[in-house]
Amino acid sequence: MHARSVTASTPPSAVVYTMQHCYACHMEAAATLPIREARAHFGEVIDRATHDESIIITRHGKEVAAVVPIELLRQYRIWEEQEDLRLVREAMKDDGPSKSLAEMMAETLTRK
Repeated sequence: MHARSVTASTPPSAVVYTMQHCYACHMEAAATLPIREARAHFGEVIDRATHDESIIITRHGKEVAAVVPIELLRQYRIWEEQEDLRLVREAMKDDGPSKSLAEMMAETLTRK
């Protein structure tokens, strides 16, 4: 992976930069395949992902899916979890009236 690895201790600002960098690197250079071609050459599509390449799948010319390297997905999941925690911590700092966990989660999810 071109960007540095993300861990649970990576600061949120570094995580955002890393994910933006990863996304830009992979999606900018991503090949686009119609779904029929992707199905016909699925093994090749997977091989390309194992070699750090992202493939965008289209249906009727519209982007509908992507096959990405597993490490990119893993790093995205870490980023997403850290972003959720950041939003919850931000909501907890609010000096306003107390909120239930359900209210806080609903607010956090609407911010995404």
